[in-house]
Amino acid sequence: MSLKGDKTRQIIREKAYQLFAQKGFKEVTMKDICASTGLSRGGLYRHYESTEQIFLEIVNAFSNRQKDEVFTKIEQRIPAISKEDNSITRQYETSKSTWIELINYGIGTKEFNPVNPESVFHVILFAY
Repeated sequence: MSLKGDKTRQIIREKAYQLFAQKGFKEVTMKDICASTGLSRGGLYRHYESTEQIFLEIVNAFSNRQKDEVFTKIEQRIPAISKEDNSITRQYETSKSTWIELINYGIGTKEFNPVNPESVFHVILFAY
């Protein structure tokens, strides 16, 4: 994809992220994203087929950033167990807290079934 196309996809993801946070995943439509980005429907569909595809790309980017941060800390030989804020253990706790907050939000908006958020986090974490 071209540099312009990559920039457009980034804008779409940023605007969609805001909409997902405001309305919840199930309530966001491609039409909403068009209105937020200023793209025509054809322009949006040139880049993404569905809101699910956009959402998954956002979640994957989030997960990849976390993975990169952990591997960087490992390469820097930062202790896994440390009282410092930059420890790998701290990264795990931050990740866990973020995912649990997202899962609870999804339960609250009725997008997710009622579950134990911590258990689901561990399934997500250890499935990779």
